[in-house]
Amino acid sequence: MFYWTGVGSRETPPEIVQLMGTIARGLTKVGGILRSGGATGADSAFEAGVPDPSKKQIYLPYAGFQGNRSRLFGNPTPESIEWARKAHPYFDKMKPDSFAYKAHARNAHQVLGQDCKTKAAFVVCWTPDGAERADQSHSIDVTGGTRTAIVIAELNGVPVFNLARPDALHRLQTYVKERILLEQEPWAPDPAEMAAIVQAKNQKKAARRTAKYSSDGPSF
Repeated sequence: MFYWTGVGSRETPPEIVQLMGTIARGLTKVGGILRSGGATGADSAFEAGVPDPSKKQIYLPYAGFQGNRSRLFGNPTPESIEWARKAHPYFDKMKPDSFAYKAHARNAHQVLGQDCKTKAAFVVCWTPDGAERADQSHSIDVTGGTRTAIVIAELNGVPVFNLARPDALHRLQTYVKERILLEQEPWAPDPAEMAAIVQAKNQKKAARRTAKYSSDGPSF
């Protein structure tokens, strides 16, 4: 089991929206649990690919946002506020009761979980500029609210795969195969399991020897 973050622009192109649903379904099959934010566009596309409520965590700025039924909402936690402050240069100029303040703070939970300590394995997103790090962001307006999630991910060493880049899907697939699945299914056999197999084989050999001697009769 692993967590992953699926976010992005409300203006995500239709073909990428379709791809996001495919990615979400594929990651769910291999044990992924989605974290997202319930917004239209990318967020909704990822969530649509994960119909099972137990396989997703949707962090909302307020109850019923965009008609979403997720129960993960409420006032920003102190931890989420601190991360949003580190990521957004104008966060402290926002009013604490404003949508923007709550929306940016929830980005911390999307990447770091409810406790802001449980990092996602990676972030999948789409923004017009293809940003995967803060220094690749064209501007706050262009990259949008997703920029906050990208910067928080960068600050925590979480890789970002921006589907605006032609190679992003291939890099994501390679990362999942080489870094996620291999960690879940290491090539080395379980020592206890191997010992049990050896013991079972020895028991079968001993049973065959006993049966043979019984059928041959005494040797004297």
